[in-house]
Amino acid sequence: MGYRPSRSWLPTAAALLLSLALGACAGKPPTPALVLPTLVRPVVKLQPSPSAATEVLIPAGAFIVRGGLPGVFVLRNGLARFRMVRIGKPRGDRLQVLSGLSGNETLVLGNLAGVHDGSPITVRQ
Repeated sequence: MGYRPSRSWLPTAAALLLSLALGACAGKPPTPALVLPTLVRPVVKLQPSPSAATEVLIPAGAFIVRGGLPGVFVLRNGLARFRMVRIGKPRGDRLQVLSGLSGNETLVLGNLAGVHDGSPITVRQ
């Protein structure tokens, strides 16, 4: 018969790690949540395309690749929310969206480099 190591040390090791983690946090206030600055950006309200009922076109300036993921920022309740999209063919200064948008969203435009998921947005007219 082969050697079978005892697993009786697992609960002890787990308890030790938990006590170390809790001890490291003892007496320290919780880290405050990250507060994102309010950004002023233009927006565009999407309208269904007259050429096809299911086709969604967005301004090319609304498209961004963030962390290797293609997407747009949708304005919802005053906050920019990153939404992944699948892009189809370019149509002039617009991009066809194959999935990810229904066509009635409001998209954030402008300098998207400083926009993050959850950024408060003030609409620039």
